[in-house]
Amino acid sequence: MDSFGIRLKKLRKEKELTQKELAEEVGLAETTVANRLIEKERN
Repeated sequence: MDSFGIRLKKLRKEKELTQKELAEEVGLAETTVANRLIEKERN
């Protein structure tokens, strides 16, 4: 099973959203979204 970060990245690309747009949509800081997207590199 893919990590949350990997699934989030796939969905973001499918929806053609930037990290900033995604962050605004879900009500999070852009840095929070960016950290989740790179989560896969830390594991």
